[in-house]
Amino acid sequence: MRSNDRTAPPQASPLQRLAASFDGTVFYEMDCRANALRSILGHTQLLELDRAKKSMKDANIPGRLKEVALLFLELGAFSIGGPAVYIALMHQETVRRRRWIDEQRFLDLVGATNLIPGPNAAEMAIHLGLIRAGWPGLIASGALFVLPGSAATLFVAWAYVTYGSIAEVGWVLYGVKPIVIGIVVDALSRHRAL
Repeated sequence: MRSNDRTAPPQASPLQRLAASFDGTVFYEMDCRANALRSILGHTQLLELDRAKKSMKDANIPGRLKEVALLFLELGAFSIGGPAVYIALMHQETVRRRRWIDEQRFLDLVGATNLIPGPNAAEMAIHLGLIRAGWPGLIASGALFVLPGSAATLFVAWAYVTYGSIAEVGWVLYGVKPIVIGIVVDALSRHRAL
């Protein structure tokens, strides 16, 4: 192959084909991205990416952002449980009730969040916000999912440090434990019913 020949041989790897698609000093961004995606992902996934890009372009982003913000504020503020419960609630809301994504896409996201280190429920909220409302949705879903629980934890910690030594408050905190256990048992029984 000559040094000025920019075509890659047919048996070239995707990276070699990508390097061959550059034309000297001129960078054709869209063509190179499309060629790289076709080489690496295959034609089917590229069509899916094109559909997602078109739907985001045609979408009502402010309306979607409001929808994402309200959903994840509600999930973050009023749900109790661990990642499995949160992910089940997200599945119920985003796949079954609101039909933002299909079952397979949701399962793919669950698989991806299991590979990434960190809190799975928060990662799922962030992924779903990104899919529904783009980058603003990513920020809104992540913040509004995490902030209510953080604020509640800070409030309880402050109350315990400030008033924990008072005998009457100690009994109130002691009485909260059975209520929390009852809420968790109720959530587990509802989850099994699904």
